[in-house]
Amino acid sequence: MLMMKDNEIFMSKGDDVAFSISLTGVDGKPYTLKAGDKIIFSVSCGLKIETGYATINIASADTASIAPGDYKYDITYRANTTNAIQHLILPQPFHLMEVVE
Repeated sequence: MLMMKDNEIFMSKGDDVAFSISLTGVDGKPYTLKAGDKIIFSVSCGLKIETGYATINIASADTASIAPGDYKYDITYRANTTNAIQHLILPQPFHLMEVVE
């Protein structure tokens, strides 16, 4: 299960989930990542996913060793050509939910 509301994320531990982010340039037009650009999804529990796409994929193995609980996440963009870093989403709530199997 993945639920997002106002940048707050609720996710079931052990699920495979994916979500996309929309990138907009300073001119207000959609921005397409260039070769080597990175989107970095980081959670305060130690989870970190780096991708060259605007889709974040979280595999079940990524949360296997993380205790269910309330954390914070952010999303950062790193430009390949300049190594400039821009925070796209500042720290927001991330809830890793326990499941009953």
